[in-house]
Amino acid sequence: MQIELKAKLEVLRTPGVVRLVGTSRAPVEIPTADIANLQRAMQCKGEIAPHDYLNVGDKVRLIRGPFAAMSGVLTRRENQLRVIVALDSIQRAFCVNVDIRDVESSSPVARGLIGSNFDQAYH
Repeated sequence: MQIELKAKLEVLRTPGVVRLVGTSRAPVEIPTADIANLQRAMQCKGEIAPHDYLNVGDKVRLIRGPFAAMSGVLTRRENQLRVIVALDSIQRAFCVNVDIRDVESSSPVARGLIGSNFDQAYH
């Protein structure tokens, strides 16, 4: 979707508008269902917080648990999120069950981004 500069400036001057959602090239249309989901989420005070946008196969850093501070690869098995961590010194890898709150992206670019298809990425 393309939006002309004049129209973009008009939207950005609207009270309550902070910025346009999209890439550096163009705004992105947010599906009505995603907007409704976000509005419902806003009613859950303190229960929901932003998280790095992650996909299976991404390199992640564990922030809790026995392997905290180690990096690994996010996987899924039997609907359970797991991280594969390698201990190079003994040439062994381990598969650790994780909660999505126990990991963060190893990529500084990805930190703080939220994807619109959360359900597809995590379920």
